[in-house]
Amino acid sequence: MISVEFTITELELLTTLATDQLFRKEFIDPKMPGYRVNTSQIDVTKTLLARLRSVIAENRSVGTAHLAERQNPARVVSRAMPFNNRSEKR
Repeated sequence: MISVEFTITELELLTTLATDQLFRKEFIDPKMPGYRVNTSQIDVTKTLLARLRSVIAENRSVGTAHLAERQNPARVVSRAMPFNNRSEKR
């Protein structure tokens, strides 16, 4: 397991980037000739994004977000679950 700490802002940016890439892999790339959809990878990505959004929601406090970001970074791995990141060949 790898332990990494992010601020809420950093985590929001990473979540946005990951959401954009998921959209590309799910809806744009399949239209390219020869592209093979890896549904298990898409499913893992959706689960990961849900976990990241949950961490963001838990660590966001109204009116004190900027202060909290500097003092207490969001702890992403405290709820991390191991998963197999090897892509399946089809």
